[in-house]
Amino acid sequence: MHTTQDIYKIRCLLDSDEETNIRMALQIVKGMGVPKELYVDFNNTFLKIFLCLEEGILAPLQSLQKLELFALEQLKHLPDAIGSLHNLKMLNLCANALQVIPESIGKLQKLQYLNLDSNYLHQLPASLGQLKKLEWLELGQNKLEILPDSIGQLKNLRYLNLKRNYLTSLPSSFLELRQLTELYLEGNQFSKAFIEHLQNRMPHTRIIL
Repeated sequence: MHTTQDIYKIRCLLDSDEETNIRMALQIVKGMGVPKELYVDFNNTFLKIFLCLEEGILAPLQSLQKLELFALEQLKHLPDAIGSLHNLKMLNLCANALQVIPESIGKLQKLQYLNLDSNYLHQLPASLGQLKKLEWLELGQNKLEILPDSIGQLKNLRYLNLKRNYLTSLPSSFLELRQLTELYLEGNQFSKAFIEHLQNRMPHTRIIL
């Protein structure tokens, strides 16, 4: 159990906002757990949240419904622990240097909004299709050449941005996205014939080129 002196020491380390001190605070709580009165101190900046995920110290993050880790050049990978944040409804990871998204992201069953815009993603995990409540998905300005077949399982998806990737086609399951009302395809490599086919098969969807 943490003493009042322990809590004061941990809080001072966290208040410095220096990575070395934050890591030191994480090591102190690793064996004994995070005192509830310090939860906010551990989740009030991008860096602290990321380091908590990296170290597997999840208690301060479990109640989060919204998580934004964006415009971080050093963020090249996402820890598997992201899948443990079961209360997330909004996840914004735009403008980082992400190259891979872990399969564990499919465990975020309450997620409604996911922004992966402006990263370096070449592919997406098949588990993406497990996000049954997802309504809004931003995938623009990546390096995607193909989408997983499981994308057709996103039955509640209303908005999808695929702008400025390297896509030449979409999986046949894509036609199952019957709630999709807006689809952005500008800056890909689709043929005119493919776009016409898509427009004919998805008359309920506004396709922006």
